[in-house]
Amino acid sequence: METLSILDCGVATEQGSRPHQEDRYTCIQPQDFPAIIDRRLAYFAVYDGHGGPDVSEHASKTVHMNLISSPAFQTGDYEQAIHDAINAEEKQLYDGFARGGNDAATSGSTVALVLVDLTNGELVVANLGDSHIVLGEQIGAQGGFSYKPKRLTKADNPDGPEERARIEDAGGRVRHAAGQARIELRRFKMLNHPAFPSLYTGTINMSRALGDLQYKKPLNAAKATGDFISSRPHILRFHPDPNILNVLVIATDGVWFFIDDEPLFEFIWKQIEEGHGAASIAGKIVQKCASKDHADNTTCIVLLLGSKNSPRGERN
Repeated sequence: METLSILDCGVATEQGSRPHQEDRYTCIQPQDFPAIIDRRLAYFAVYDGHGGPDVSEHASKTVHMNLISSPAFQTGDYEQAIHDAINAEEKQLYDGFARGGNDAATSGSTVALVLVDLTNGELVVANLGDSHIVLGEQIGAQGGFSYKPKRLTKADNPDGPEERARIEDAGGRVRHAAGQARIELRRFKMLNHPAFPSLYTGTINMSRALGDLQYKKPLNAAKATGDFISSRPHILRFHPDPNILNVLVIATDGVWFFIDDEPLFEFIWKQIEEGHGAASIAGKIVQKCASKDHADNTTCIVLLLGSKNSPRGERN
């Protein structure tokens, strides 16, 4: 029996003004969840690729499969299962690169994912990089509803005190360029590979991501004691109130760069009040952001969560 229900779900994606679409997403409803288990589960994620789509494409097809393959998943230890899934993804990317099958040395991806356990009424949220998940909790009485947004994911950048210390302790260097803190590779020697130069110079403005293997051991053969870019995700596990309407937005930075959480949820609430479904809402959010000058790839998943008896649970 479900203690939490998915009342509606929608996704939209657009290329924006970029020359290529490197965003990817995964939406798996309970009836399609690829695991035999005594709980009703769903999985939703966005992946924002950089340096090419190799990593985001691979991750969108494999991270959820790695998740259900973890022994911890079967026991309900979802946090450990997510760590296992990300570690397995990193190994698959490294093995593929070593075979010459991908460009995971010079490309990477963010991830923002949520595993929804409808039986136990809980969400498990994880992220790497600047793709984020925001929960809008319904507040107020009938006729006076609004939403209070709560960001569930964490943003990291190389200039954050903890991240900078971690990077420098590992032997990396952080510098500022074009108004951003960036991890710098300056003629660092890399693992010998026919498709990869022995000396490489470059910078990147994020400190946690999938892929980007040139910033990680063992590919980085510089005097590094650890990964400059971490693949350890931030994870949050919690129980939303099933008696209210909860709106979950999972989106790449093509959305968050142009709109803050509060105005976004004001817009969403007006759309719900006018009778629009999740797919329509996601489409309007993406269209609005992707039409801006210099818009990035833009992807947005909108979930409505609650119970069949919660306010507006009759929508589906």
